[in-house]
Amino acid sequence: MKFQQMISLCAAGCVSALLVGCGSASAGNFGTFTEKGKTVSLNSGYAYRIKGEKVTKVVICDVDKIDAKALDAEDYRYNALYQQISKTHPARSCVDLSITADGQLYDLTTNTMNGMKMGIASQNRPDRYKLEIKHNDDKRIEGTLRSTDELKKEKDVEFDVKFSLDVSPTPAFS
Repeated sequence: MKFQQMISLCAAGCVSALLVGCGSASAGNFGTFTEKGKTVSLNSGYAYRIKGEKVTKVVICDVDKIDAKALDAEDYRYNALYQQISKTHPARSCVDLSITADGQLYDLTTNTMNGMKMGIASQNRPDRYKLEIKHNDDKRIEGTLRSTDELKKEKDVEFDVKFSLDVSPTPAFS
């Protein structure tokens, strides 16, 4: 086998391995989260459907990697996700969204740098955020979420989040 053929086969194998291993977690630039003047980059995300409901949970964090394969095997993903993250990154920042099938924000919570969980918005507080969904089905969810000046005044928290995630193929209880 010639050297160029070996390189081509190796490249094809690497691309195939990447495509097969993608799962529902993703790494990249998901935007920023600011709390009390300190800004962090959000580097990874994970999305899954909640069993028995038409709600997709999207979690965007400042950790480098989320092990989607391990999470996909769990029935209670939310707890498993935070256990996974806290092992390697206890002072994490995450933005958690629950989005209905029709693209409405059902719930929005942040898990902040100091470990505090803060409810930001629900259906009755759209003055705190602007959500724009570009794609939302059983396989993929894409959109942006930005905080408003109202939220910054009330909670001293800002976020500018963009997500484009495959949804885990198996639903979970939470």
